[in-house]
Amino acid sequence: MQRDVVAALAAMLDTHGVSWVVIGAVAANRYRREVRSTGDLDLLVATHGPDGLDALEAAFENAGWTVRRGSVDGAILRLRHEMLGAGPSWTKPTSSAG
Repeated sequence: MQRDVVAALAAMLDTHGVSWVVIGAVAANRYRREVRSTGDLDLLVATHGPDGLDALEAAFENAGWTVRRGSVDGAILRLRHEMLGAGPSWTKPTSSAG
C-alpha cells in the first residue's frame, strides 16, 4: 500500500513539474527495525512547479488529499488521503508471502 501511495504521488508531482522527496516517518521507516506508525506523509518540496504552491495544493485537494503546510514557504507539505489510508497502513511493509 505504501509504495502504491508514493507511486501515485510521484506521478502527480512529476506531472506538475515538482522536485520533491519523501521525509518524516514514512522515509525513516525504510531504515528502521521497528516501524513507526504515522497518519500523514511528509514531503520536502524543492520547487512547486511552474504554477506555484497554491496551484499545487489545489491539485492535491482535487485528487482527494488534505494538505497542511509544515513550513511557511511550503517547502514541507504534510499530506493525508481519506481513501488511500493513514496510520499503520502507511508504514508497515507489505509481504508477498501468504
